[in-house]
Amino acid sequence: KQEVEQRLYADQALLMHRESMNQAQNFATIQQAQMSALLAQGQLQNQLSSDKGQQPPTQMPNPNIQG
Repeated sequence: KQEVEQRLYADQALLMHRESMNQAQNFATIQQAQMSALLAQGQLQNQLSSDKGQQPPTQMPNPNIQG
């Protein structure tokens, strides 16, 4: 009887461990995706402003261009 209980505990611990590992992995993946999205967004804005050869958007005021 005791052996069966120990086995149950072990199975449960393993399941919980797997679950937490999965959650940690998902969290890391989400963080990576967010970072990639932010990087891509920044690169896109850089590309757009360099393609047009104009001043960057107003949220980043350029001290060199003063009207």
